[in-house]
Amino acid sequence: MPKELKFKVGDLIKVFGISMFPFYKDLEDGACGVIIEALDDNDDTNPEKIPSFFFFDYIVLINSKEYFMFEEEMRLYEDDYCDACECDPCDCNWGIE
Repeated sequence: MPKELKFKVGDLIKVFGISMFPFYKDLEDGACGVIIEALDDNDDTNPEKIPSFFFFDYIVLINSKEYFMFEEEMRLYEDDYCDACECDPCDCNWGIE
């Protein structure tokens, strides 16, 4: 039976509690990223599935780099987005005169 994952590919997230890990030295708590792959090591239906490194749950793209993350290190990004370009913070200056 596959493991039930909380997030899905494409979710915008913030990472927390990563400062104690040396391989996250480039990141600060609160860094934003997007989930690019959900890893599921418990999927017994696919015999060719290669287990992920240290049983991580996701691969997350942050600042153009891929990071392996546990689900407990992430929270959904829930801030308000710009109505014009849907980015936060707004970088289009749409409607500002």
